[in-house]
Amino acid sequence: HKVADKKYGWSRNELIDMLLKRANDDDLTEAFGIAQEFTSDGNHGALGRLGRMYRDGSGKKKDHDKAIECMYKAVEGNPVWRTELQELLKNKKENENGVSFYQSTRNYTILWENSF
Repeated sequence: HKVADKKYGWSRNELIDMLLKRANDDDLTEAFGIAQEFTSDGNHGALGRLGRMYRDGSGKKKDHDKAIECMYKAVEGNPVWRTELQELLKNKKENENGVSFYQSTRNYTILWENSF
């Protein structure tokens, strides 16, 4: 944790990844806490990882809407997260059982329409 404690962006994201890979309850909780703290510093990699954790229920209860929110913010800073956001939005659309996807926020709609 020494390098991660110095708040080098790459090191904190790597630590999150390692903790998630080990996947025991304590590690998942720690990974979630680090990611949450790191997102307040505006790190888009941590936002994407936090989105994954909300999506998968790693270290926190699953929350599809929070996963989309985090992933959307991650995409704003780094388009590498776009594919994962598109998958979340696609799954949301499929789970809405007839509710028009386009009833969601304008930003999500624009992102979805421009993604194909």
